[in-house]
Amino acid sequence: MNENPYQILDDILNCFNAKTATNTDELINKLKERNIEIKPTIVYPALVKLLKEEYVYNLNGSKQSEIKNIHDAYVLSFSGLLLIEDGGYVKMIEDDVSENKKMKKIETDQYKYSRIVKNLTYWIAVGTLISAVYYLLQIYIYFYPKEN
Repeated sequence: MNENPYQILDDILNCFNAKTATNTDELINKLKERNIEIKPTIVYPALVKLLKEEYVYNLNGSKQSEIKNIHDAYVLSFSGLLLIEDGGYVKMIEDDVSENKKMKKIETDQYKYSRIVKNLTYWIAVGTLISAVYYLLQIYIYFYPKEN
């Protein structure tokens, strides 16, 4: 039995068809035919999630997030078709995780480079201060030469 909730959603979503309506009994049978063991207590909340996110829709016209009758017919929406084509929920989550890792790396690199720039600025300021003192001494020596 698959415990990954995103894989469960993908398995359920793949049982739907954009042309043929499927009711919940047929959905559970299709899952069994594909040797996918999902408890009916999980299938219904997953179906509600798919309805809410508008990846499937109810042909009987009830509200998006309600399953009033197990004989209601559901069809894959265009959004659902696109989700399947894009790799499903699992791929979507993997892409999000990958994007988060990239953002974390960018933040780490940005922090590292900001520290380098701060240190460089500090050393430029110290060098500028030293050169200012040197030139002030040179101006002092020019106007007040040492008499022997």
